[in-house]
Formats: sequence, structure tokens, C-alpha cells
Amino acid sequence: MKNDKERLEAAKWIFERTIGWIATADVKLGVAVTIDTALVGGLVAAVLASDAQSRSAWAYMAIISASGGLVFALFCAAMAAIPRMQGPVSSMIYFARISEKSEADYVADFSRLTDSQLLNDLTTQIHRNSQIATAKHQWVRKSLIWSFMAITPWITAVAQLVKS
Repeated sequence: MKNDKERLEAAKWIFERTIGWIATADVKLGVAVTIDTALVGGLVAAVLASDAQSRSAWAYMAIISASGGLVFALFCAAMAAIPRMQGPVSSMIYFARISEKSEADYVADFSRLTDSQLLNDLTTQIHRNSQIATAKHQWVRKSLIWSFMAITPWITAVAQLVKS
């Protein structure tokens, strides 16, 4: 790239993409929480509808396995959902730093911002948001893995409880 203007345009594009990756993780998180909540609700309903005296050791083992997997899945989903608020010490882009200034100070500081300073701020934000997106996707991945691992014992538990 030849100059700061071209770099700035590229950085804006990359910045928007990193924000998009964070949003993608949040969408997947919603799917994971929905699946887990439905599975927990179904398991609880099956347990409450079953006769306690006729539950086998296999049923209890399946209930415990499914419950454990779903608890871990929901824990991982919660870790993905927790906002990551650590940002740069100084920024004209990061909302927490903007809110620390008065409106007049922010407007004045922004109007004095050079392309080079904005480029530096954008690339710092790109890096931080990439870290956030990576952490969120790792937690969502773990959540989905635990959800899918819990499905087999969940099916076994519900089948055992419904037949009793």
C-alpha cells in the first residue's frame, strides 16, 4: 500500500470484519444456549414424569452424564457471553475510552486526529477485537462440543425414564 489513506481504508475494512466475527460467535452462542436449555428442560420433564422407584442405575447414570455435559456446555456458553471490556488505554474508537471524555473534549480531540493516529488506533482495535473473537469462538466451540457429547446420554436417560 502506498500511503496512510489506503492503509486507513484497508484497516476500516478489516476492523468491520473483526467486529463481524464477534457477532458470529454471539449468534452461535445463542444456538448453543437454546439447544442446552431445551435439553435441560426435556430432561427435567422426563425425570419429574417418571416413577422414582422404577428408575434403574442405567437411568441415573445417563441422567448424571447428560446433566454434567449440559452444565459444562452452559458454563462454556456463559464464558463466551461475558463481555471483554479491556481495551486500549487511549482510543478514539473504543466506546469505554470515548465515554470517559466529555462530548466537547471528544469532538475536539477527534477533529485534531491525523490519518496516521487513526490508523494506529484502528490497527490496535483490530488486534484487540481479534483476540476477543478468538476467545469467544473457543468458548462457543467448547460449549457446542459439550452439548453434542451430552446428547447420547440425554437420549438414553429420556428413553429409560419414559419407559419406566
